[in-house]
Amino acid sequence: NKLINIYLNRLFGMVLLVSCVVQFKEAFVILKLFSIIISRPVLIPLCNKQTKLR
Repeated sequence: NKLINIYLNRLFGMVLLVSCVVQFKEAFVILKLFSIIISRPVLIPLCNKQTKLR
């Protein structure tokens, strides 16, 4: 019974770890895409403003 509990706990831990990693990867990809989408229109006017200020 103890062995089964330990095995289940380890299995549950592994599942949690994998799900966390998958969620983190998905979030990272979404953040990357989001930052690329945002940075393209935003960076150009910002760069123009910076050069004008200088």
